[in-house]
Amino acid sequence: MAAAMSGMTIATIAQTVATKAGAAAQWGLNAAMTANPIGIIIALVAGLVAGFVLLWNKSEGFRNFFIGMWEGIKGTFSTVVEFFGGIFSRDVDGIKNAFNGVREFFSNLFEAIANIVKAPINFIIRGINGFIGGLNKISIPDWGFPSSAARG
Repeated sequence: MAAAMSGMTIATIAQTVATKAGAAAQWGLNAAMTANPIGIIIALVAGLVAGFVLLWNKSEGFRNFFIGMWEGIKGTFSTVVEFFGGIFSRDVDGIKNAFNGVREFFSNLFEAIANIVKAPINFIIRGINGFIGGLNKISIPDWGFPSSAARG
């Protein structure tokens, strides 16, 4: 009975050691999983968000700084939109004319390039047509050879 109790005690100690070793291994695995680049980035973003929320809730100066910064961004963006809106509303015809001028320029350019490419091709075609026309003017004399139907 004493031997069985000693065996049970040893088994319990071994189980405890194995459980602690498994917990340590799991902790190491968790640390390794967190140490990958994505885990590090997620942890950093979560820390920044937590810090921002904490400062927003606890510091009126922090809140006022970001509210003021946001108002400045809105004002700057509004000014830029008004500026470009004014340009486009005042000079829509000028912009249309500019785009039409660019379109006409490229249209004329492509037409000129097409004419340059077509000219030598048309010259060759005219030469071939002239040659064929010359062949069509040749008359073959009838020397009285029997036709294939008469020989058969």
